[in-house]
Amino acid sequence: MLTTDNSQLTTKRVSALRKQAHLLNPVVLIGEKGLTDAVRKEITQALYDHELIKVKVAGMEKPEFLELADEIAEESAAELIQTIGRTIVLYRVSSKAKDEKLAKTPLKSKPKTKVKAQKSERIDRARPLVRRESKKSI
Repeated sequence: MLTTDNSQLTTKRVSALRKQAHLLNPVVLIGEKGLTDAVRKEITQALYDHELIKVKVAGMEKPEFLELADEIAEESAAELIQTIGRTIVLYRVSSKAKDEKLAKTPLKSKPKTKVKAQKSERIDRARPLVRRESKKSI
């Protein structure tokens, strides 16, 4: 129930997403009318903008709520991360994020090699001074 069967998310990643979702407020609220076309569009847009969202559902019994959570996750092609009370946590990597990551990745270039300093540029290490004892004449 927490994630779909073809999920690419590891348990550590799901745990990290739950941790991030803890501080989020619900972005979409579903009322008495249920899952309308406008709500579906809003969920899709919110997933595109934020990737990780909370959806608050009002006025449903637990079995209906769980069916609705699975339906929303399936229709929006998102992962159902968690259900808390009447709140659904969804995650989907947006194409916007993929485009930004591709834009930020630098082109592969040759590794830079270190240039050794020439002998004249090297700092000579001073030898410790050795004091010679003077010979005392007797």
